[in-house]
Amino acid sequence: QYGVGDIVQIGEWIGRVESLNLRRTQLRNAEGKLITIPNSEIKIVANLSNYWSRGDLNIPVPYDADLTEVMTLVEDTALTMQQESPWDELIVEPPQLMGLEDFGDRGPILKLWIKTQPLKQMDVARDYRRRLKLAFDAAGIDFPVPQRSVQIVNPSALQETTAHTPVDRTP
Repeated sequence: QYGVGDIVQIGEWIGRVESLNLRRTQLRNAEGKLITIPNSEIKIVANLSNYWSRGDLNIPVPYDADLTEVMTLVEDTALTMQQESPWDELIVEPPQLMGLEDFGDRGPILKLWIKTQPLKQMDVARDYRRRLKLAFDAAGIDFPVPQRSVQIVNPSALQETTAHTPVDRTP
């Protein structure tokens, strides 16, 4: 299932396996805490570093952007990155633009998968986001901010309320 050096999730704990023996497994988490888990407590293990990893990116785009143009830009940025060193060694398959994943308060959300060497998905994702920001800037596309619609059902009632509300001007 796992060995020393693997990144695993055991129950609620995620970390690098520092040691294991017949009685216990010890993980070091991202905060540096050493977690000791009795092997008798281990039921299910997710090995996060076995064979390959995947960066799972959700990319919000503005509602007013040309979705086809943005999808092309997202995919081209990923494919270009895959061809450049050192990423050509870390990205093990061509990135996959899965398509329109959802509609969020910031805009449509595109899903991109990038399959990487084990444990390299975060490094790849960080640089991909940097590159995508630069590509959006060059294309004049702003990353979206949350949007809300406000409807005033009866504007005259709002005017009456604000017109007759005394204003306290005491310091």
